[in-house]
Amino acid sequence: MSSIVGQGSTFEFSLILARCSRSDVEKLNSFKKKGAEILFATQGSILLVEDNKVNQIVAISMLKDIGFTKVTIAENGKEAVQLCQETEFELILMDMQMPEMDGPTATQYIRQLPHFTDTPVIALTANVLEQDKRRCMDVGMTHFVSKPIDYNDFVNALNEVLPHKRNEKAQ
Repeated sequence: MSSIVGQGSTFEFSLILARCSRSDVEKLNSFKKKGAEILFATQGSILLVEDNKVNQIVAISMLKDIGFTKVTIAENGKEAVQLCQETEFELILMDMQMPEMDGPTATQYIRQLPHFTDTPVIALTANVLEQDKRRCMDVGMTHFVSKPIDYNDFVNALNEVLPHKRNEKAQ
């Protein structure tokens, strides 16, 4: 473990794990998807704003698993704002704590851009206190998913903020 005041802590450890068989992996995949019905109709471009590489991999894996292939990564809020000035995204997944510019500040800037006034912004954060959720909503975020990201919670959040398949039929 190493820790620097004001910058954060790093923990390292080693695990010895048994190798999984293909049937174990299939069971795990069917378990994690149980109950999470995918209702959204869109497969547009997503902006993932996340500075942690492991969290990037997890989020991208979940997104690909449910059919999203157009994912752009920003490693901090400042980079996210710059990307939103150049590109339209259908959904933004926003970490809360990042270097250079945090998620709430970035969301406030993004909400001022003409094409992003109604774009869903889902907060991804380990900060799960009610005041943290309220801060997300106060700056214009649409939804909140806690870390570590639970697959079903993630899909449910997407279902809440993205256009639904059944709504398309009614239009």
